[in-house]
Amino acid sequence: MSAAVPGRALVLVAPGYRDLEFWYPVLRLREAGLEVDILGGGADDTLRSELGYPVVPNGSIASAADSRYDVVVVPGGAAGKALSSDDQAVVVVASAAANGARVVTIGSGAGVAEAADITAPTCQDADDLPELMRELMAGLGK
Repeated sequence: MSAAVPGRALVLVAPGYRDLEFWYPVLRLREAGLEVDILGGGADDTLRSELGYPVVPNGSIASAADSRYDVVVVPGGAAGKALSSDDQAVVVVASAAANGARVVTIGSGAGVAEAADITAPTCQDADDLPELMRELMAGLGK
């Protein structure tokens, strides 16, 4: 991955992601003009949501180790639980926060922020996502 680019976001993903908790932030960030990296198991892995919808990540979470982001989003569901116990995901989120990224979590994704020992705005589920994303975009000046 290249050096920091203004308006760059990272959305983590793992099997069992909640559809709206993943896709709503991805689409909203893209709509606001941010470059969005979707990272999970690997670039050729097809990961399925709770409802069975597929997503193919741009690359592995490990590939983000030296990257800089303005925003990091961690969705919930089974994905949030899996990411909370993924040492690489926790290190990437902690590093991004230390470098000034705004980290937001949804539902069980809050466990990643807890494991990374950071404070991050969170919402319990997709019902609260529009407000969380409006606050995030306002903070980014978008």
